[in-house]
Amino acid sequence: MILAILILALVVGSYQSPVQSLTSHAPILIDGDANFTPANGVISGSGTCFDPYIIEGWDINAAAAHGIEIRNTRVHFTIRNVTVHDGGNLYQGIKLQNVGNGKIENTRALNNYFGILAHSSTSISCLNSNVSSNQFGVYLENCTYTTISNNNVISNGLDGTTSGGICISLSAHITISHNNASYSSETVDGGIWFTGQSNDVTVLGNHISHNGRGIYIGYSATNINATGNTIMDNSWYGIFLDNYPVTTNRFYDNYLSNTNNVRDTSTEAWNTTKAVGSNILGGPYLGGNYYSDYTGIDSDGDGIGDTSYSIPAGSSVDQMPLVRIPDIVQTFFASSGGVDYPVQVYAPNTTISGFNFNETQGNLNLTVTAGATRFINFTIPLELMEGALTALIDNKPVAAITTWNLTEMPSGPPTGTTSIYLTVEKGISNITIVAQYVARLPGDINNDGKVDIKDVAFVAKHFGDVKP
Repeated sequence: MILAILILALVVGSYQSPVQSLTSHAPILIDGDANFTPANGVISGSGTCFDPYIIEGWDINAAAAHGIEIRNTRVHFTIRNVTVHDGGNLYQGIKLQNVGNGKIENTRALNNYFGILAHSSTSISCLNSNVSSNQFGVYLENCTYTTISNNNVISNGLDGTTSGGICISLSAHITISHNNASYSSETVDGGIWFTGQSNDVTVLGNHISHNGRGIYIGYSATNINATGNTIMDNSWYGIFLDNYPVTTNRFYDNYLSNTNNVRDTSTEAWNTTKAVGSNILGGPYLGGNYYSDYTGIDSDGDGIGDTSYSIPAGSSVDQMPLVRIPDIVQTFFASSGGVDYPVQVYAPNTTISGFNFNETQGNLNLTVTAGATRFINFTIPLELMEGALTALIDNKPVAAITTWNLTEMPSGPPTGTTSIYLTVEKGISNITIVAQYVARLPGDINNDGKVDIKDVAFVAKHFGDVKP
């Protein structure tokens, strides 16, 4: 629970709009391109792509009318640094109808029926805004080519009726990314939900927690691709697919830890093809999703479970459920220039022997004995081995993944570690890790792995030389 609170606090903090002084303004209605005027809250712009009309700096009480309503327009406009509030059960904070080329950013929509509603509109974006304590947070109906990104959409729909955080209906070509969609309607809908045959939607990198259902997909929504989302602590389901015969949605690389993680009555795709790449748990392969109730094991240590995960309520299966790679490492020390550097080796259920570091050549050698195919990882300080690393098994190059964890220094080169991941087969494997560069000792002019009279002689010979 503490972890969940900390994560939510961090996410919420990331999306807060900048605080600035606002001026009270009456509700704004713009009908048609010609009505972007100063009387209607426009402070600058000409309506082009590079010089949009700007509506900015207003505090608008929506108790008697929609806070900002724009309809039947095609010019470019931006609503930013505005607060629209207190529309109650009758009025919207921001309403766009039959609109193209609109942007909403750094705006707050609070205590309205719809915080932000876009209907029959295209090329709309909602960015970096706070949409909270409304019946519906952000609602798109019959919209296309719209982006909802980096918003804080929380505590919407708290009366428990049909409602939710981010709602998509009858819309296509939508991107929903890096939002916090949480604490919305813990009894009915949820954080992000789809209805009315919506299609071609990307749901990427969102934090979705403490809703009834984290993601709800119903009524033949198709081509929904959800990946990289953290979906946790939702009281009913993490991902809930309603009863319909659709098989074109795809879910992979999501983190699921909920009362019930998933429900799917059809046969959707719950994993992608295994591929090299950092997954949501920090493992080295993309595959399926992480499920908190998965009970399988990972015998080869590649971060993918050995057995599949059956999706409840239908016949769908995640063939490659993600698992955490245990933090089980062995530490060896390699000496360079009189300094002992730690080299960490993660090699589950193996025996390691013959560890040796050749200071002159910059090569690391060891022998691994494995009872089955195993996935192993080396973490090596940059001070010991620099540049890209190459792996050889029994003197033959093998496929490996290399990543870096760097810390920039005020002066001098960065510090940190290099990690290299590879697979060994059953039996005995003689492994060599070769550095692109040999880490040079200070004062080792001839790079022979030691500082001695030869380095002094080289300096003496060239003392006083000047570059021509």
